[in-house]
Amino acid sequence: SVNLDNWQKGVLAGSVAALLTETNTIGYIGGQEIPPIKFTAEGFETGAKYINPDINILSTFTGSFDDVNKAKEVALAMISEGADIIMANANQAGLGPIEACQEKGILSIGSNQDQNEIAPDTVVTSAIQSSPILVKFLVEKVLMGEFEPKFYNLGVAEQAVYLAPWHGFEDKIPQEVKDKIAEITADLAAGKIVYE
Repeated sequence: SVNLDNWQKGVLAGSVAALLTETNTIGYIGGQEIPPIKFTAEGFETGAKYINPDINILSTFTGSFDDVNKAKEVALAMISEGADIIMANANQAGLGPIEACQEKGILSIGSNQDQNEIAPDTVVTSAIQSSPILVKFLVEKVLMGEFEPKFYNLGVAEQAVYLAPWHGFEDKIPQEVKDKIAEITADLAAGKIVYE
């Protein structure tokens, strides 16, 4: 059994959100309430509170991976409650919150793949899980005769979970924010920040 570490993905995104918020309120929108989406939500909260224990986190599940409009309405509601950066982890439905953030001129964090091109002015980064790295990891284990029948959880250490480039935000993100993200990434890879 092999897995991409959803919790670590959430930690990276939550850290970014907490470091960049100006209102001290951030949002997480999940699709169906299933383990990968819930683990990402838990990681998002862990990462945000690692930066600021007093941060206000608005978090909800829409129950759908397809309902773009519902996810967008949830995002607009969060924005009206003061959220100024939102991550959606809801497959196709995640496009709704990106659109809402774009319309309201606030930041969003993409999920699973680099979503900056959808809204280059507002998708500040994306928390990525790499299926190609997962497959390569397994194939190499088999080819080298090192494959064992056990649970493999691939994350930051294996470079299977990471943040997308800052793209057009590269010169807008303060160096201390970049340094803190690099520190958290290193701590996740070293096992200093772990799921509890």
